[in-house]
Amino acid sequence: MRVLTWLADEKILLGVVGLFWLKAQLRPAKEDVRHESNLMLLSVAAARLLPHLFKLLVDRKRPDRAVLHGRRHGIPRSGTHGIRSRPGMQCISARLRVR
Repeated sequence: MRVLTWLADEKILLGVVGLFWLKAQLRPAKEDVRHESNLMLLSVAAARLLPHLFKLLVDRKRPDRAVLHGRRHGIPRSGTHGIRSRPGMQCISARLRVR
């Protein structure tokens, strides 16, 4: 499974396809091999760039990253443990850690 993960890595895939494209362009090869290498390089480059372009176009603020000021009415802050963030619950939290 780890080998498949490495093979699907976009940087490694782009490097391998780039080498294949370079080999097809420099060596005397058939025209269909050059055409396929062009399409392969274009599709891998687009798959690598499109998610980054979409992230630039859709710049949204994630709700759990926003900082709210004032009283939270019992709602714990994002990233904190629920029992430890509530007032009066520290004694329960301490008992849970001891056991």
